[in-house]
Amino acid sequence: MKIETWQDCQVVAEKINVNSTLIAEAFKIRTPLVEQLENATTVEEMWEVYGNTSGGSEIEKQALTKILENVTATKEMWKVHNNAPDGSEIRERALTKILETATTEEMEMWKVYEIAPDGSEIEKQALTKILNTAVTIEVMWDVYESALCDSEIREQALTKILNTAVTIEVMLDVYEKAPHGSEIQKQATVKILEITTTTEEMWKVYKRVPDGSEIQKQTIRRIVELAE
Repeated sequence: MKIETWQDCQVVAEKINVNSTLIAEAFKIRTPLVEQLENATTVEEMWEVYGNTSGGSEIEKQALTKILENVTATKEMWKVHNNAPDGSEIRERALTKILETATTEEMEMWKVYEIAPDGSEIEKQALTKILNTAVTIEVMWDVYESALCDSEIREQALTKILNTAVTIEVMLDVYEKAPHGSEIQKQATVKILEITTTTEEMWKVYKRVPDGSEIQKQTIRRIVELAE
């Protein structure tokens, strides 16, 4: 049978038990849903088109894409994400738009991080944005612990923690977590030595750092000097 019109698609669909929209797409024939989507001006009208599409069809993808382009509420973006096929481009684009929209909503950023594929760029972007907006050391440590396979983010987290820290305990935590001999460990050493002024604090540092390390040697010298 020659397929030339939408009506032809419908006739064939009944005969071979295949969705008429999929047949139309296979023969590059415009369907009423395509025209309806083109004329849709509200998100509600676009969702109506989506509701009439078949899974995996091109019009389904086009409907979700148009909806995502027009929504401004995070709730609607999540709706697009949840309706998009796993691993699809539209799913990733929805996560990206949610992350771009979330300026102070830390929970939304964490949700994007948790849903994003492991090792993906969107996962890295989520952690970076959480770290950039973090105001508490607890959140900074959460980012550090989450970035198990990303040394760059872990280093950025340690740097921000060190710059925010006001106690020796936190500075020592950074010193211990930092790679041996790294720049961040050197910075932690300088800051720890700057803040320690009492013998009690120096003994605290002495007991926490590795035996024979440069920071331990400098601490011993200062303890001896104070004891004279």
